[in-house]
Amino acid sequence: MKRNFSIVRFILGILIIILAISIFIGNIDSRIVMPYMLTCLGVFQIFNGLHFYKQGKKSDGILLILCSIFIFGVVIKISFFL
Repeated sequence: MKRNFSIVRFILGILIIILAISIFIGNIDSRIVMPYMLTCLGVFQIFNGLHFYKQGKKSDGILLILCSIFIFGVVIKISFFL
């Protein structure tokens, strides 16, 4: 199970980097891609929070999970109100 989390975290990290570079270069419209990139970032933060929580760093893990909830709130605000 730990190996699966590592693979998913790696894939999400690469996906976030690719989306960010494509936005910076200007190939993709940022208004369309930003919710997807932030959703990937939120899921990535959840996996990092679970990783730290299982390592015994409970305060760091809870902080990362709360940050991911905030990121999902931003995604909802961007998606529905813009």
